[in-house]
Amino acid sequence: AILSEGDNLGVRTAQTYIALKRGNAQTLRSLATALGKDEGQRSEVQLYLMALANSRGDFAGSRTYFERGVLAEPTNYALFVERGNESVAIALSGRLAKADADLELESAGVMYETALIARPESQEALTGMAILLLLQGKTADGERYATAAARTGSAYAPAFFALAAAHAEMARKVKGETPRDTARMAAEHTNQAEKALATAAKLDKTNLEGRPLPTPRAAFQYFGRYGRTALLVAPK
Repeated sequence: AILSEGDNLGVRTAQTYIALKRGNAQTLRSLATALGKDEGQRSEVQLYLMALANSRGDFAGSRTYFERGVLAEPTNYALFVERGNESVAIALSGRLAKADADLELESAGVMYETALIARPESQEALTGMAILLLLQGKTADGERYATAAARTGSAYAPAFFALAAAHAEMARKVKGETPRDTARMAAEHTNQAEKALATAAKLDKTNLEGRPLPTPRAAFQYFGRYGRTALLVAPK
C-alpha cells in the first residue's frame, strides 16, 4: 500500500498505528507530527498526537490534542479511553498526594463512562473501567466489567488479563461464613484467574506467556501499553 499510494490517509494512519503498537517512538513522532500538519482537523489524527504526547509524559499537550479531537468528533470513544488512561497513569505515578490521585482516578471514571456512552460495546472502555474499579478497591464491580470486556472482546488480550487480575483480587479478599467456605471460594476465583490468564497468554504470547497472576496495577500497565486498537481513516 505504501508503494502504490503512500500518501493515502488510510495508509498513513495504519502506519502510525503500527508504530504506536510497536513502541517505535521515533517513527511514531515522525508520522504523527506529519499527520498533524496535513490532517490536523481529524479526530483520528488528534488521537495519535495524544498517544505520542502521553508516551513522552507531555500531559498538557495531550489534553490540548484531546480537546481538539473532541471538537472534531465528539463521539470518538477512543479519545475518552486515551484520556482516561492518562488520568490513571498520573494517579499511579507516585507524584501526587492521595487526595489528588483519587481525583485523577475519578476523572478517569468519567472518561471511561463517556466512552461507553459513545460506544457501549467498546472492549477498551470496558477493560479500562474494570481496571479502574479494581484500583479503587471496588473488586466485585471490577470483576463484572472485566467479564463484560472479555465477552465483548473475545480476541482482546487486555480484557482477559484484567479479568485474571479481578479474580485474583477476589481470591485475596473473599470471606465466607466459615474458613472452609473462604478457602473454597478463594480457590474458585484463583482457578478462574488462571484460566483468564491462560487465555490472555494465548492471545498475546510475546508479552504475556509465563506471566504470574497480575495485580490491578500490572493489568493497567499492560493495558496502557498494548490495549489500543487500530483507529484508521478508511482508505479511499
